[in-house]
Amino acid sequence: MAAITDLATASSIAAGNYGVVNQSGTDKKFDLGIFAQYSSGTFTPDLRFGGVTTGISYTSRGGYYTKIADVCYVEGWITLSSKGSASGVAIVAQLPFSAKNVTNLYPQAKIQWINMTSTLVEMTGVFTPNAAHFDVNGITAAAGTVGQLSDTAFANNTTLRFSGFYLTT
Repeated sequence: MAAITDLATASSIAAGNYGVVNQSGTDKKFDLGIFAQYSSGTFTPDLRFGGVTTGISYTSRGGYYTKIADVCYVEGWITLSSKGSASGVAIVAQLPFSAKNVTNLYPQAKIQWINMTSTLVEMTGVFTPNAAHFDVNGITAAAGTVGQLSDTAFANNTTLRFSGFYLTT
């Protein structure tokens, strides 16, 4: 990398929030301000049926996130010990941030599953705008179409592993 030879450039880099890259032998500076908006941590996801958790218990669950500016990456898992008595459509809730409401944008999470009562060929999560959860959708071999899964698709020992990117509010 070429040396920074003038004091004005070195001072502006030191005083600001900049990095330096070497491009064809010429020093260039770029703004590192976006990294000031970096955060990461853990969260504890919930599985809900019809929006509630009545009787649901877990063997284990957890998640990790990384957020830079308004982009959040999440990955997590839920292993049930009882699916409880709640009924209705399934969501994974308690994500670390609410999803941004952008017209015609429906970011998805990839979901891996173990021990479902339905014969699925694919499972995805669709992040819900202005909410900190995603809908759990699946495709069965018989139906061949995507639909939101309900409590009847889950067993008392179901495991979900998920990951995805979404824009935050």
